Amino acid sequence: MAHGGTSGTCTPQGLAHAPQFDQACNAYVTDNNNVNSDATGGNIAVAVGLAATAGFVVYWLVADKGDEGKSAGRTPVVTPLVGRSLGGLSVSASF
Repeated sequence: MAHGGTSGTCTPQGLAHAPQFDQACNAYVTDNNNVNSDATGGNIAVAVGLAATAGFVVYWLVADKGDEGKSAGRTPVVTPLVGRSLGGLSVSASF
């Protein structure tokens, strides 16, 4: 280093062997701790989101869908139409 041969590393207690850099090193350590806290919060948010999504999917797959007879009329029905002068599809549903 250019500052009188001073060297050291930032530790949670400050810069070892270079007291003139204590303030900068303490700011660095504080910023690094803040970044780690933000990352932890983000990881927790992602985990909660994934758990909620997995819970929804499991619920959707195993939940009682109600009376099958009621929902049968609500399902759209696609029927082919074939004739001498007619061809296509018919889509019907009830509400």
